[in-house]
Amino acid sequence: MLGLVLHLAFMGGVFFVTNSDLLFVMVFVFGVSVTARYYVGYTYNVEMQPKSHYVLVSTTQFVFESLCYLFICVYFWFITDKWKLLQIPNVALCVVGLVFLYCMPESPRFLVSTRQFTKAREVFAWIGKVNGISQEEIKERLNEIVFEGELKPKPNS
Repeated sequence: MLGLVLHLAFMGGVFFVTNSDLLFVMVFVFGVSVTARYYVGYTYNVEMQPKSHYVLVSTTQFVFESLCYLFICVYFWFITDKWKLLQIPNVALCVVGLVFLYCMPESPRFLVSTRQFTKAREVFAWIGKVNGISQEEIKERLNEIVFEGELKPKPNS
């Protein structure tokens, strides 16, 4: 979320900066924030998919990222050289992303890895609800789950 907030701050800030040296520094920091934001988004995106969809999802994400750069080249070559116009959808999408990120629960994989099993079950219940699974079926499935860290070691006989 921090990367997205920084990205939004820098992209919003370029509208008001008049000093070219400061603008170059901001664009450099923007480039760094894009990389961090992009790979965090990639991780979230892949983590929310079944393993059978990892390749499709990650490839699609990289293709669309490449298409964005292609669009930017076409935009500057054929449409206009006014770069600030491109920042309007960028800022708008960052705001939408922040809203969605704020509403999205923590990853169940992370919660299980940090031994927060109750929170992980709550997130699984939320995911089930969003996917239209009945409360009874969610409870039944959650009762069947035993996380690896929850298993008590068997005494040696």
